[in-house]
Amino acid sequence: MLGSRYVIRTPMGQFRARVARFRDPAGALDADAARRVWSFFDYEIETLDRDAVAAALELHQEVSFGRVRLQGDHREPHRLEEVRREFERAVRFGAVVFEPVERLVAHVRRERVEPAPAPPPAPPRAARAEPETTPVHFELTFVDEFGAPIPGLAAEVLFRHDGARELIAVDGNGTARLDEPTGGSFAWARLADAAAVDALRDALAPLWAQAPRVQDRREQVIAKEDAETSIVHFRSPPLARDGEAPQQSPLLTRDFKLVTDEPHRVSVQPHVELARLIGFYFDTNKCFLLPSAVPSLRSIVELHERNRGAAVLIVGHTDTSGEPAYNERLSLERAEAMAAYLQDRVDDWMAWYGWDQPDEKRWGAHEDSLMIESLAGRGLEAGPSPTLSYQQWHNALAGAARAANWEHLNEDGKIGPKTRAQLVGDYMNHDGTTLAPEVEVATHGCGECFPLDETGENPDADAQNGERDQMDRRVEVFFFDRSLGAQPPPPAKTSKRGSPEYPEWRARARVVAEAIEAAGGIYRLRLHDDESRLMPNATCRIWVGTSSYLRTSDSAGWVELDLGAVCPATVVVEWGEDDSSPPEYRYSQSIELECSEGDAEVVARARLQNIGYLPALCLDTAVRKFQHDYDLELSGAEGGAVPEPVRAELDRIWNDRDCDATPP
Repeated sequence: MLGSRYVIRTPMGQFRARVARFRDPAGALDADAARRVWSFFDYEIETLDRDAVAAALELHQEVSFGRVRLQGDHREPHRLEEVRREFERAVRFGAVVFEPVERLVAHVRRERVEPAPAPPPAPPRAARAEPETTPVHFELTFVDEFGAPIPGLAAEVLFRHDGARELIAVDGNGTARLDEPTGGSFAWARLADAAAVDALRDALAPLWAQAPRVQDRREQVIAKEDAETSIVHFRSPPLARDGEAPQQSPLLTRDFKLVTDEPHRVSVQPHVELARLIGFYFDTNKCFLLPSAVPSLRSIVELHERNRGAAVLIVGHTDTSGEPAYNERLSLERAEAMAAYLQDRVDDWMAWYGWDQPDEKRWGAHEDSLMIESLAGRGLEAGPSPTLSYQQWHNALAGAARAANWEHLNEDGKIGPKTRAQLVGDYMNHDGTTLAPEVEVATHGCGECFPLDETGENPDADAQNGERDQMDRRVEVFFFDRSLGAQPPPPAKTSKRGSPEYPEWRARARVVAEAIEAAGGIYRLRLHDDESRLMPNATCRIWVGTSSYLRTSDSAGWVELDLGAVCPATVVVEWGEDDSSPPEYRYSQSIELECSEGDAEVVARARLQNIGYLPALCLDTAVRKFQHDYDLELSGAEGGAVPEPVRAELDRIWNDRDCDATPP
């Protein structure tokens, strides 16, 4: 394309880019001026101006005489960078030069040369005439997350260009426009002051209170910035601590780069952050927050510190097993229990020990033992009497280690109401798990209304009733802008199936923290006596290598064992203590935790042993007894192997992490 010509406008004037026919051609700019012009040309290339990219490619082809061809789609970032790099090299070595021109054109455009008769000779001039000017403008429009102009925005925008500063009011369509600026081709704009931020909030609040705004938000929301669009998230100034100077909203520090005659839009979107806790953080039917949740609660407090003053909404969920009305209430109870923990509300937790609570929900010795054991990381060493050990440890606390409700305890080894209240206070006083007193925390329960799909990311519209899924037993903590609160507002304390508010919260939110407690480190055992009767409120000792853990079974005989991320192959469980001191245990059983490895026969035998059918009984007798207990056909161990129906039932028991410990 020999002879091609391209023109670029800059604040310094208009310049033509062309290939140099010989070294230092007459009329070409010097190296410093050429680099300044090149910076404007480079901006056009970077912002994917079609003519600028075409100009760079053609000029580069002309310089290399067609020997070098830049391949691929030049809109891709790495290809675009290659174009910019090659063209800059051509300018630096003088292969492409810039010459001043007098007529004005818009940005980089190819100059078409039309054949024409030779013009008459021009009269001599003493100096080159000034370039012609045409009316130009800068334009900035505020739009919502879908690209619709924000109506009723009573704000001002500060324009800065060529050393001048001008305030322009936003019109009824969300647009601020500066006509006929006196400076160059570029300007910067930002919201003028705090009043403009408040006006933006007031204009957006009615829009964001709607739910839902679109059927498929993910496909319609502006998700990527480009040369014509910027994205900002609405955030009020963070609350200042005592003695700190008030801080500005982040919206007041964001500048938007404008180019003459090219409208620019700013998409203002909700700022919503989400932390999710998924998995084994609660016992079945209960809202007691297990010790495994404490590290995640520290993360939540840290997130709130980063969003100081944010409005907090805690939302509880259940899976679809159980009755919907029961699950609805349970999900709210779990959200409220977490809120009470984060705010050190001891009395709220003490209410769950009351006799007015349903049997399956009431807290008791099991929860006491979990709290005492959790304090081992803070120096508590439990002796033969865990309660006495706790009382002694508690009385020795001093300074910040004491909870807000701290009182001296009688060291009598009894878990009365006073000791229990102090234990709850100490459990809530784990480092870094308390929100600031001024934080307002709202709670909401979704019950089984929004189970997750297989990805764990989106609600599952086709979920079946009666499914047990740990991904659906979750608590979510939303952080909303403090001046707007939860948007859209919760419909009530709980959501019904089909309620639009929760899906809208989830769609707007950016997941910033996620704790998924895998089932691999948590196991449930059910204690029986030698006549297969359940043993509620029974103390057991679980040996993991040379370490032991005390547990107390709940009202249905269940004991939960949390071994964290690293699990041994086997543990030994002792239970059924007598009245001796120290107590002796009547029953002992080895439990294989990793009984999913090996061939099907090995796995089936290990699982039979875990639930008390082996090794005391021969295989055939053990299989028959298992078949009788679980209403299966009484076939025994056919050919010395575990039958397939027995294996399937053992798989179901194992996958539920339910392990009945029966004396062999």
